[in-house]
Amino acid sequence: MAATGIQPGPSLASPQAAEDTDLIEPEWVDAVKKVMAQYSDDPYNMAQAMTKLREDYLTKRYGRHIEAAE
Repeated sequence: MAATGIQPGPSLASPQAAEDTDLIEPEWVDAVKKVMAQYSDDPYNMAQAMTKLREDYLTKRYGRHIEAAE
């Protein structure tokens, strides 16, 4: 996977676990909201940060590393 140059700061820390339920945990919703607020004027970096957050969520929820397509 190529480096995107985006380093999540302390405000973008993702939750430590994801439970296998029908609802997304509030911690993950809050993490998405933080990304959206931080990159509200920069759609490219918002997409990159959301991709990293999505990968992290899927890894923690399903226990496998799923890489995003380049």
